[in-house]
Amino acid sequence: MPKRQRTPTNPLEVANRKTDEEFITDYLQPGAGNLPPGVQPWTTAWTHPKTGTEYTVSLVRVESLSEPDFRACFQLIEQTSRADYENSTAGWNAKKKAIEMKSPGLRYILVKRKDTAALEGFTSLMPTYEEGQPVIYCYEIHLQPSLQG
Repeated sequence: MPKRQRTPTNPLEVANRKTDEEFITDYLQPGAGNLPPGVQPWTTAWTHPKTGTEYTVSLVRVESLSEPDFRACFQLIEQTSRADYENSTAGWNAKKKAIEMKSPGLRYILVKRKDTAALEGFTSLMPTYEEGQPVIYCYEIHLQPSLQG
């Protein structure tokens, strides 16, 4: 008789087993049917309110992040934050940063120009524990200057 798969009870294991669609529904947009006024549901398209530039928005597991997208995320960190890292006590270590960016369980929200597919921003998220409570922790947010402000 084949073994039954056990149902995960660890909140992190539950979160990590979710598809991207389930992750969005359960963690990024819980209660989407009852959004307060002014709060928009998750979308895969966004238009910059000042420039009219159109963007795509996607959630991607680190295991599914393409090498070109990974490189673009890494380059955006270098462009926007490398100087801050270099001035910190830990300093800048490209190899360690690349390893950290591929940590199991990370998911990326990628923001790309619709017309060129160029990466303009991203955030990385991961289920973890904070003070003993399961949370979805935002590790990084990086945006091109044109999207800042």
